[in-house]
Amino acid sequence: MRKKRKKKFQIAAVALAIVAAVVATAVLGMNLAVDSLLNQTQRSRPLSKEEALVNEEAIQQIEQHHVVNIALFGSDNEGKNSGDEETMDRSDATKIISLDMDTKTIKITSIQRDTLVWIPEPYSDFDKVNHAHWRGGPELAMKTLNTNLDLDITAEEVKKQGDGSEVEDPRVIAQKQEGLYAVTYHPIGGCPAPEKLGEIYHVIQDMEDVEARVAPDETMYIINLTGSEAKKVLEATSDGARTLFETSVSCIGASICQVGIRDSQALLHKCVEAVREAGIKDGALPQIHISGCPSSCGTHQTGEIGFHGCVKVVDKIPHPAFTLHLNGCDLQGKERMGEKVGVLLEEDIPKFFVKLGKIVEDSGMDYKEWSQKYPDEIEKAAEEFIK
Repeated sequence: MRKKRKKKFQIAAVALAIVAAVVATAVLGMNLAVDSLLNQTQRSRPLSKEEALVNEEAIQQIEQHHVVNIALFGSDNEGKNSGDEETMDRSDATKIISLDMDTKTIKITSIQRDTLVWIPEPYSDFDKVNHAHWRGGPELAMKTLNTNLDLDITAEEVKKQGDGSEVEDPRVIAQKQEGLYAVTYHPIGGCPAPEKLGEIYHVIQDMEDVEARVAPDETMYIINLTGSEAKKVLEATSDGARTLFETSVSCIGASICQVGIRDSQALLHKCVEAVREAGIKDGALPQIHISGCPSSCGTHQTGEIGFHGCVKVVDKIPHPAFTLHLNGCDLQGKERMGEKVGVLLEEDIPKFFVKLGKIVEDSGMDYKEWSQKYPDEIEKAAEEFIK
């Protein structure tokens, strides 16, 4: 009788594991698909308010209420404005994102693709709203929305110039506009304190044409800064990541997520603290990806080094643990999932990174060079910690 129960339990466990694997694979596939789409996001060419057919009344209303409107067009084909039925580039998904700076609210409006509208020159006729993008790309689509909905959607070219000052810092990127810079800010784990965002806003609010953009890897880019402005932003964001390793990606973790298994945020902070204390130099460790469970919200399968939360039973006692993944990649055209290597106890992972960082440091190479030259050594470094 006990053997039959045990067998039934084993069958149920195997079935549950298969279902979990299928769900995890599906979630990862969706993540990769979204990443692939994000890599294909493009901006329209610059358009002034006059070129975008923004009427004067709309300009006054928008300025009075401090609203910023952004248009997103989801096209159904890579063909551009050919007019060919086989390669038409319609925007079947058209969204308007409205940012109200006074009420601190965001509204998203979806435009039904079959809505009959007037499409301006050079088409100059009534047609479905999604055909505006087909007839003239995002530029004509913007003109169509502005004409029919009294909006002020533009893509104005940045005309700001540098002030003659220069700045050099690992977190500063020189823009193509001479004298202008972008500053990167990556709070550890992608979780800045709310008051920090307020501090950054107060620093940049009066700076001409300065924008803050957020990337999928939890990095913020503050752009269109002069050299002197960049120095002020650097000072305001000095609490963020100092090295490539510290820009590592983590999901929100079990302290907040109701389905999370492990506290991925806490693990990342412990790893950063251990690596700082050990004095591991920048470049000796890569950006890592941590998910609190197999759901891959931290995109652990596509990181050079990734972890997903689990439980490891040692001597009949369950311990907090993470499964190690190696050699994943999310670059377009080179996408691959990392290989599962084994399970490490949560308490051992900071030690693993200190050991790995020292090995790479001693080689005189950075992590990328070292891992390409010695691809098997990463797993060897983890052997003593794998349970």
